[in-house]
Amino acid sequence: MLVDQEQGASSALGHLVDLSEGGCQLRLQRSVGAHRAARVRLDIGGRQMWFPVLTRWVRPEGRDWTVGCCFDRLTPEKQESLRLLLAELAPSAS
Repeated sequence: MLVDQEQGASSALGHLVDLSEGGCQLRLQRSVGAHRAARVRLDIGGRQMWFPVLTRWVRPEGRDWTVGCCFDRLTPEKQESLRLLLAELAPSAS
């Protein structure tokens, strides 16, 4: 994740906890500010995709931090990529 902080852009490593068409939840190794513009790189299924987000909330979880993000002004191409990604991750109905 790259976050636009008051002192400039900073990065934070972590992993994806939850993903939906509206946003994502991440578990990070350090705190980031809430209500910040950011970009999230999702590495799923061998593909890397960057998505623009806004951090909505941040809370401590032990040594880590959980961050809730909403997607911000996705292009039609990014929206379609996200839909396809979610379809791939969805459990198949059998």
